[in-house]
Formats: sequence, C-alpha cells, structure tokens
Amino acid sequence: MIKNNGIKIKLYFILSALLILAVLIQVGALNNISYAFENKVVHFLARDMKKLETEHFIIHYEDETEGQLVAKIGEKYYEEVSSFHHYDHEKKIPIIIHNREKMSQLTLLKRDNLPMGYYRAGVIQILSPSEWIGEGEDVEEVFETEGPVIHEMSHFMFDQSQDADDETWVQEGLALYVEYKATGYTIADKDQYEELYTREELKNFHELDKVKAYYSSFIIMKNIIEENDVEYWGNMLK
Repeated sequence: MIKNNGIKIKLYFILSALLILAVLIQVGALNNISYAFENKVVHFLARDMKKLETEHFIIHYEDETEGQLVAKIGEKYYEEVSSFHHYDHEKKIPIIIHNREKMSQLTLLKRDNLPMGYYRAGVIQILSPSEWIGEGEDVEEVFETEGPVIHEMSHFMFDQSQDADDETWVQEGLALYVEYKATGYTIADKDQYEELYTREELKNFHELDKVKAYYSSFIIMKNIIEENDVEYWGNMLK
C-alpha cells in the first residue's frame, strides 16, 4: 500500500511538471528563461578576459589589437545600423572575441565549421580575425568589409527592438542588407546563380545550400525595402 502511494506521488509530480512545462512553452516563458540563462553563462565564462568599454559596446577579448579593432568598427557603423532598426536603447552591446576552440565550446558548433560571428541570447560572439584572415592581407580592411561586426550588430538590434520571431531568412536577409548599405559587401556575386530560392523554399533555410540561401534572402529583402513595399515591410517587423 505504501509502495503504491509512493508511485502515485511520483506520477503526480511528473504530471504536474509536464503541465507546468506545457504552460511555460505555451506562453513563451521557457524561451525567456533559456535566454537569460544562456546570457549569464556566456558572461560568466568571459569573466577573466580583458574588457574594453566604449560608448556603445562592452568588448571582452584576449588580444588588445583585436579588441580595439572591433570597437573601432562597431562605433563607426553604430549610428547607421541603429537608425535602420530604430534602435534607441541605452543598453551597451556585449561582444566577446574568441579563438576557434573557445568559440566552439561556447556555441556548441563544430570547430571546423564555425561562423565568423554568432549572435544568441543577447551576446555577440566574434571569431578572432587571426583565425580566418590570411597572412599578408590587410586585416583591418578585410575585417571591416567582410567581417561579422555589422551583421551581428544588426541581429542584436533587431532582436532587442522587435519580437524577433521572424523566419531565419528574414533576419539574415535584413542583416545582409544592412551590411550592403554600410560597406557594399555582398555574400555572393549577382551572376553566381541562375535561379535563387523562393520565399517558400527559404522556410527550410537550414536545409538549403548555405551561401545560396543567404544570398537569396538578401536579394528578396533588398527588393522589398528598395521597392518601398511599406505595408509588407511593416508587417514583417511587427
């Protein structure tokens, strides 16, 4: 009898936990909890790094030259990117610059397939330019025009200013458009593909050819913005 009561109590707690979990998922609270937890973990792991604080950024780094370079590019384009996103928060943007090993550990992404930049949970993570810019290249020029600072800053501001539940292709297309307006950079050449992905195909963004998916997203968003489709544009940013 006692054993049966014990089983009933365990079942009661399991069912209660599942019910609470379902409610949290339904109201979106679980995402908020996860977001806050990840943010705290990343900041904790960066606690022993050197820190540079500028007008709009808090940058954690190991190499001072890289920290200064990220700060310089971030501040240079801050007003342009914030104006595009109507971002007017006083909160400074946290950026952490990693080597390949550390970034792999923190993002849980494969070491040999890391992006140059990664935004998640309110923190921008940047792969050290020394990890991907070739010897003999102009590090500052390449990092400014092809690096991830502007792109990830756009993701941060979009996430902080909007609901940010838009599909991946919308968010990536916007960030690429912001880069294009700031520096002229495009991820691919206009003659590289005979056909681009459609909006419907881009719903499966992560299953598609990576560069083609990014470029297709960019072209679609560029056309929407520059054709002044105000109603459609406004609805996407609600």
